[in-house]
Parts: sequence; structure tokens; C-alpha cells
Amino acid sequence: MVSLEIVEQEHQKFLCKTIVQQHHSYKKTFNTVGKQINWLIKNGDNYIGVIGIGSVILVCIPRDEYIGWNKELRVKNINKIANNWRFCLIKNSGINAI
Repeated sequence: MVSLEIVEQEHQKFLCKTIVQQHHSYKKTFNTVGKQINWLIKNGDNYIGVIGIGSVILVCIPRDEYIGWNKELRVKNINKIANNWRFCLIKNSGINAI
């Protein structure tokens, strides 16, 4: 069964960073600006990936025009969206949970 484990403790942060470095290295960054929530993706006892969302850019003209936001609407609604900053799956069977 696939489940998500929120990353809160130091060993989870280390595992999350390791998975990203080993399996998603073409997108270099783990330090982002703003708020961030990360999850380890598990399949049974194996970690099979990482997913993370974070704060969005306050002003993004193409996004705001597409949604139809003026400044007032953007300020009112910006906290209702998130930036998918990371989605990484391990190609093999995963990393055994410790």
C-alpha cells in the first residue's frame, strides 16, 4: 500500500535529501525560499520517493492573467495555491525503511 510520511525529523530530512540527490539530481536544490512541506512516499516498508510543495511566487504575471487575478484578488487568494517543487520517484524497488 502506498502512503505518505510527513518529513519532520532529522533522519527523515536526511533521507529525503539523499533520495533527491541520488534520484533527482538534475534539479539541483533543496533549499527553497518560503514555507515548505515534504513527504516521503512509501510502498509498504520501502521508501519509493519524495513529494514536496512550497510557497508560491507572490507575483507571476502569466499565472495571474490565466487565473484572472488583479492585485486585490491575488492578495486575497494567494494562500490557496502551492508550488509543487519536487516529485521524485525511485526507479528501482526503493529504500527499505529503518
